[in-house]
Amino acid sequence: MYYTEEEIEAAINKASKILAEKSAKVSKFTYGYNDCFSFLVEYDKALRGTETTKLQQFSSKFKDYKDVKSWLNNMTNNGFYNEKELAVHVGYKPKKEKKPSLGDIACQIMKENVGLFMVAGKTHWCSTCPENNGIYNTRRVSFYEPDLIFLATPIRS
Repeated sequence: MYYTEEEIEAAINKASKILAEKSAKVSKFTYGYNDCFSFLVEYDKALRGTETTKLQQFSSKFKDYKDVKSWLNNMTNNGFYNEKELAVHVGYKPKKEKKPSLGDIACQIMKENVGLFMVAGKTHWCSTCPENNGIYNTRRVSFYEPDLIFLATPIRS
């Protein structure tokens, strides 16, 4: 039902490498190409071991998005009210308590109402860097994360 620690670490590493390569090909951070949602899609594909996942299929329905607001518009135009609802649809189990584990995905509102998708590493949250440096450790994973919009665990399909 759940993924092993080894599978999760391999998926985080593979997705990180892909986003680093994408970032090296462009001169600036680009929504829809090397942003935090793109990282989440690559993580999901690596974890599930296939190029076609529900999250990737959802992502392919998106029109171009240039910021978080247009991403949210795309999400609602594709039938999802919020990020948690989307996570359930694509194979993640929401956690009632905001206590992250390795491989969990989360969304948090950062400064200036910018959302950030993250994946829990062993000690830090992994996400993209707006300076176009690929993946970086955003901050330490805490025992309890009260500021997350949602927190979910990947489930085998």
